[in-house]
Amino acid sequence: TAFAESGGPTSNLIPLSLSEEKEGEFPPGFKEDAGNQDKVHLDYKVFMGKRGPSMRVDLPKTGAVCLDLQSPVRLDDDTRYLFSVLVKVKDLVLDGPCSNEKGMARGILMYVHSASGPGHQWAAVAGEGDTDGWVTVMMPFDTAVQTELKSARIFLRCQELSGTVWFQDPVLIEAPAGFRMQPHFILENGEAVSSNLLILK
Repeated sequence: TAFAESGGPTSNLIPLSLSEEKEGEFPPGFKEDAGNQDKVHLDYKVFMGKRGPSMRVDLPKTGAVCLDLQSPVRLDDDTRYLFSVLVKVKDLVLDGPCSNEKGMARGILMYVHSASGPGHQWAAVAGEGDTDGWVTVMMPFDTAVQTELKSARIFLRCQELSGTVWFQDPVLIEAPAGFRMQPHFILENGEAVSSNLLILK
């Protein structure tokens, strides 16, 4: 991630293998759940590089795909963390409003979720159209504030949408001392959007 390359901690707490020999999972430890297996593809040809393979999700018709980290990540008390992942979107169309009375209902939904209860941090991409390149999702959280996230799972989900979505380089790191950041997105052109929700237009 850009954060890691800038000199911050680089020890990813999500167990990854960037080897091309381990095909069929993105990355190892994540379980894919889709109504139609043909909708999900590992795209090594275009995006295999120093960041490892990306997962391409093709949804020609409205549907849903879940990529969930199966084993919880154990985190320390009273510690700040940062989850980031790269997302790229083409031809996104949602099957209705992105939210309802229960919260986010449709879109590209990314969670750091408690393994033992309802607590979570989230970010989402919604609206219609393309991201025009890779977007870096930056999702900070603090286990001093959200103690339920000391045992956390990562959820990457495409919910009630059509289009093509790529995920790449999921990273969870401990933040350095003095770290302060609000949730935001970094667009391909370097522009930062401060929000949990990025609406494409």
